[in-house]
Amino acid sequence: IQAAYFAAALFGGGALFLMLVRLWQQPMMAWTQRIFALVSQRLADKIGGILNAFVDGLRGVSALGFAGYLGLSVAIWTINGVAYWALLRAFAFGGALPPAAGFTIVSVIVFAILIPGPPGFIGPFELGISIALALYGIGQTDAGALALIAHPLTAIIMFLMAAPFIWHLPTAQMRTSTSKSTAE
Repeated sequence: IQAAYFAAALFGGGALFLMLVRLWQQPMMAWTQRIFALVSQRLADKIGGILNAFVDGLRGVSALGFAGYLGLSVAIWTINGVAYWALLRAFAFGGALPPAAGFTIVSVIVFAILIPGPPGFIGPFELGISIALALYGIGQTDAGALALIAHPLTAIIMFLMAAPFIWHLPTAQMRTSTSKSTAE
């Protein structure tokens, strides 16, 4: 459970920090510089440069749009965490696990799929589930069984969510390429 709370605090705190930096860039940047300068001025300059570049990239997004993006992110994470918890409950070992276990799985999978791997994240995805469930004392065999069900379900759900946009894509690309050739 502690891992789930840690992940929630980390991601929630990061999202809040980015929103504050987006809204009040100069005061937040000065505050961040002072905090990191306590460790190292070089580190403070590096972090400041990264944050400035990030916020400059957000200039094209309104504060309301950015808040909407963060809201959708929270909604997606919540849906994923609840879905994994529901899937856990379908397994004999999952009934005793708290809802936080679903959010732990999602959090660890996100980091696990950063590991370069084959298409579809086959391997790192399963590793993420194994690591997350090991935090709750669940063995690799049970974690592997869950991963064999969760991975294809996740892929199917993502495809179904993307399908309407995939079918629209060629039309949008044709309009873009037609307008470019007309402008020339």
